[in-house]
Amino acid sequence: MSVIATALKHMLADGMDSDAIVAAVAEMEREMTPGVDRASEKRREWDREGMRKQWNCALSGGNRWKRVDAEPFPPRIAATLTNQAPEIDRSPEVMAHVRARLN
Repeated sequence: MSVIATALKHMLADGMDSDAIVAAVAEMEREMTPGVDRASEKRREWDREGMRKQWNCALSGGNRWKRVDAEPFPPRIAATLTNQAPEIDRSPEVMAHVRARLN
């Protein structure tokens, strides 16, 4: 039996006036409001902040990072780096070019 039901049972057994019982039950219901779940509130705030950042980013026309189009590797070097070449060319000129690109 709930707290309010138990209290109502006692009030009726004591012969309380119906208006007093209604007022007492209303007061008990007002006192029984759910508490604040701090973890849920923090998670909701984090979600709201993330959505705000996404929205602001969309309104500004894109993300903060600017894309830089790099010069593509020559086919021979690209094949070497992706291991798609049947034989990996490790000649000094190829390796020098690769090192220069990586630095």
